[in-house]
Amino acid sequence: MASIRAIEVVPRGECDAVKGELQEFHQFLRSLAQHMADQYNHESVMELNERLKANVNSDQCNRVDLVHSVKVEVLTKNELIQAAGKWVVMHGRIGVDIPSSPTSLISKYIEKSLNHNVDMEGRGVFTGSIVDKVNVIEGEDVPIGKGRKTSLVKIDLESCGTPQYEPGDHIRVYPRNNISGERLNRFLKHLSEEVNLEDWIYVTCDDSEMSSSSLKTYAPLLAKINGSLVCVKDLFDKDAALTAALSMDACLGLSLYAAAGSEKELLTMLGRNEEEYEGAKQAWGLRWIDVFEIFPSLSRQLSIGVLLCNMKPNHIRSYSIASCMVSFRGSL
Repeated sequence: MASIRAIEVVPRGECDAVKGELQEFHQFLRSLAQHMADQYNHESVMELNERLKANVNSDQCNRVDLVHSVKVEVLTKNELIQAAGKWVVMHGRIGVDIPSSPTSLISKYIEKSLNHNVDMEGRGVFTGSIVDKVNVIEGEDVPIGKGRKTSLVKIDLESCGTPQYEPGDHIRVYPRNNISGERLNRFLKHLSEEVNLEDWIYVTCDDSEMSSSSLKTYAPLLAKINGSLVCVKDLFDKDAALTAALSMDACLGLSLYAAAGSEKELLTMLGRNEEEYEGAKQAWGLRWIDVFEIFPSLSRQLSIGVLLCNMKPNHIRSYSIASCMVSFRGSL
């Protein structure tokens, strides 16, 4: 690390933490950091070790503290449109940086509205139609138990300006949840806040003791939209993995909000016993979209902040490009 002039040691721990690996990972990390500090007198190692030793609370307590540091501001679409109109009249142009809230939210809304082709990380996003799909490997060719297949997909690029590419480049695919608007509305009715699909939220996390890298480990969904103005429909339709199962860590987190009795005891057990967790997942699915039907006492107890600290994001997939623009003009 000294030879490559390391500046900081960052624990990522980016596993899905479905079966409680997160707590074990941090216990291992603390032991590893202490061992490294004993062996190597390097500033970044010593800093990591001291930071982990100072953070001796359980991961459960850390997550509770994190929830308390999350602030969610809800603005209806009409409020944003009306305020955006006043903002344009007052300033006469787009792009004036006004730090005070809610004007800063309006600035973000206008910027987001004008930039449909940019994702949260500032990357270009293009919408092209799929014109053909051929399954290259499927059926008997797929290994037993794998359940995957390889497909060759042809995408029309002329409708989005024919962006340039070369063989070997990759295309990022943004998944969506296959859930109806009616089903999403029923889910929202169980939250502690009054929110609708057309509302917008501005999410900030003011936990000064948690670095951005740690936030990505503890709460990757929160880290993804922290500091962003997001439409509620986009959050639950695209960003949050609503059709994924609760992780064991999430079961422990939700047990804090369940009513005392059987549901609290069940969630606690699912968060600590892998065998029981696997049985419940097989029997009930344990999907986030069904969480209020499976655990009714959680209804009106969970805020958007709690969900952001416990849910996983939908992962963006990257796929290699096999074609060449010389041979396939206007398509990919």
